[in-house]
Amino acid sequence: MVSEQGCGNFIADGGSAFVTEFDADEPAVRAISRSLAAVKGVSETELEPLYHRIELDALNRMIRHANGRDGSVRVEFRVEKCTVHVTDKRVIRIRFDDCGRSVMNGDR
Repeated sequence: MVSEQGCGNFIADGGSAFVTEFDADEPAVRAISRSLAAVKGVSETELEPLYHRIELDALNRMIRHANGRDGSVRVEFRVEKCTVHVTDKRVIRIRFDDCGRSVMNGDR
């Protein structure tokens, strides 16, 4: 991941969000899983499997395809009581609307 600075990369936009970027050689699904674990302060194995919510191969293929064709893709889904946005620009944004544990609240 490019900017996984603890969990200090928050923005305020009427709520709280964790925003990070990931490298081109890292699959989107892997980056999302690592980001969710960091946000919630747990290991990846403690998270609900992403395949319960999204088609993992399809997401990775869409992001790769958009990057290779100068296209645009934005995918949004809910998991772990969070809303996750991922874009073809390799940006992940996780909203904490009702996330269980948030480092914003000092729950570490």
